[in-house]
Formats: sequence, C-alpha cells, structure tokens
Amino acid sequence: MKNIMTLVLEVTRRCNMHCEHCLRGDFEDCCMDADYNMIPEIFNGVESIGCITFTGGEPSLNHEFITACVDYIEKKDIYVGGVFIATNGLIYCQELVDAVRRLWLRNIMYSFRSNKVHYSGNGLSDYCGRYESASINQVKSFVEDECCMFSIAVSMDRFHESIPLENYLKYLTCGFYSDSKVSNMTDSQIIPRGRGMDVADGRNNRNISEMYFDDDGNPEEVYVSCDGRVFAECDLSFEMMNDENAIGTIVPGQESLENILFKAWQEYLDA
Repeated sequence: MKNIMTLVLEVTRRCNMHCEHCLRGDFEDCCMDADYNMIPEIFNGVESIGCITFTGGEPSLNHEFITACVDYIEKKDIYVGGVFIATNGLIYCQELVDAVRRLWLRNIMYSFRSNKVHYSGNGLSDYCGRYESASINQVKSFVEDECCMFSIAVSMDRFHESIPLENYLKYLTCGFYSDSKVSNMTDSQIIPRGRGMDVADGRNNRNISEMYFDDDGNPEEVYVSCDGRVFAECDLSFEMMNDENAIGTIVPGQESLENILFKAWQEYLDA
C-alpha cells in the first residue's frame, strides 16, 4: 500500500453540541482523544493521499492532533491532494485553518519544479505532471483550481445549534470555506445510526461497507478511529466501531495501518 484515495482520521469523540440527528450517538462527554503515538503507524509506508479528512466528535477540540499529523506529513514528504474538515463552528479554531493552509501550500509547491514565479504575457502553457517554471498566470489558475480541494465546512442545518456570527464570518473569509454542510436536511437524508435512528425515516439505511482496493492494492477509503480501529467507511456510530466491524486495530510499536491494509488486501484477493 503506497496510496490511499480517502483517509479519514477521527481525532476525538468529544463534542460541544448534542445534535438530535447525530449518527455517532451519545458520546459527547467521552474524553477519548486520538493517541499521538499512532501517527507514525498511520502514515509510514504511505506515499500519497488523495484526500485526508479530520473528523470527530468536533475536530476543533483536538486541533493539536491535527497539527501533529500535518507536521508528520511534511516530515515524511507525503503528497496530499486535498483536505476536508467539518466543524460545528461553536468555537473559531485558527489552528484548523492553519493546518489546511499548510497542506494546500505544499500541494501547490509540489506542482511547480521552480520555487520562483515570473511574468509571462503568453498565458498558460500546457500542464504535464509538474510545471517546469511558474508564470503568474499559471500560479493563479492552479491556485483557483486547487483551492476547492482544501476546505473547511461549517455544519448548519435544523439540528445544529446557532453559532456566533463572528465565528461564521471568520470561517467564511478564511479562504477555505465550503458550504457543503449547509443543508435543509430532511428525515429521508438522515442516516439511521446513533441518535439518527430516532428521527430518520429509514430511507437512507445502508449496510456497512466492505474494504475495496484498486488493482495495485491501494484502498479506496480508510477510516481510523481515535482508539486505533480501522474501518472501510466513515458513517458509523461509535457503538458500531467495535472489533466485529473493524478490519484491524493500530497498536503503536506493534501493528501499523500499512500491515493491516496489506492483510485486508490479501483477504480481498482471496475472496
């Protein structure tokens, strides 16, 4: 395993809201945070990540873990093609913005062989892998295209509490705001898991996803819970995140994500 299309890291199970529809369930007062010692076990052996999502709980309550992950990604020079964080916005967390910006800048710098920019009156040249040089027009166009892959969404619907206007304005103008979590959510859209079982109408029911790999053994989606269990999807209640549904558990110094996925790949081939 060298590449992961979508990596979802649960950084905490704490939350500062109690939303009626939450698929995670009643874990807001749980003090479980992700173990920093898992970080090398998650990223070692990974060369590229299509998109990394930091989730919870409320991810801003453990922004330190997110920063530590970005530090390690930079240290190991892992390519990251996109970042997504959804926050309830009850607090404004500059560290979330800083983490997204750092990975966004790395993505852009990776795409240009030159670390300098120059004026070019001829517009864009053809893009072939990485730019040999960087004109103003090339950089501007590339930044506009790539920025949408790095986003912070504020969850706003009929279930989430109102948040301070100042917080919303700060996220709105941070440069990475996404409105993808602003929704007139209907009962049919709610996943009947966790507290959502009490309000969903059942039309969005689903089975637990299996792990899928490409022909080279690279997984499509990987979810790592803050207790180290590894799953093939992100939309599980915390109650469902048990050994029965996990494909393995990361244990610092003993079991890595790379090894867990390799064994899952072998089982996938044998199936």
